[in-house]
Amino acid sequence: MENTLESIEKTKRKTPKAVSVILCALAALLLSAVLFAAACLIHREEGSSAFAVRENDVVLPLQAGEYSDIGRLRQEAGFPLVTLQGSFLGEARNMIWNGKPARWIRLTYNSDITITAVTPADAAPLIRMDGMELSLRTDAAVLGMPATVAVSRNGTCVYFRSGQAAYALFAPGAGEEETLKLCRELDGTAVK
Repeated sequence: MENTLESIEKTKRKTPKAVSVILCALAALLLSAVLFAAACLIHREEGSSAFAVRENDVVLPLQAGEYSDIGRLRQEAGFPLVTLQGSFLGEARNMIWNGKPARWIRLTYNSDITITAVTPADAAPLIRMDGMELSLRTDAAVLGMPATVAVSRNGTCVYFRSGQAAYALFAPGAGEEETLKLCRELDGTAVK
């Protein structure tokens, strides 16, 4: 009988330890579940706002094709274009960026200088040129907007953006200073 009582006493002493270990494990599991649920809710809230269409983000399709009349192209574009003096050939396309419509326009001048624009401005990666290395300039600005300069052995590109659109001016064979000087000749009276 004493052996049975001793074994019951040992079991009683071991039981609280086992129960406390199980309760701690359950508490840790419950805490992990709560944190996971909170993270999912936060992610869902952030994700839903990223795809919310605001009125000024709506981009209607344009008549895709080639243009040589700047007035007609400005009218079709639906956002301010920046231009240089001289004749050009304009190309317009409808694109999709992150599941939303975007409008892409490129003006190519006789000197092979190109100005590419895209709206909405968040679609700026659509106008990024491959093979360019960013310059570490902090003084670059175009039409009062901060600009980024990128160079390659083929030429220099200046990127800038307004509230409505993103722009890239590429000057083949030109250096940084020459391209920034060219940017000062841009007509962007409607760009803000």
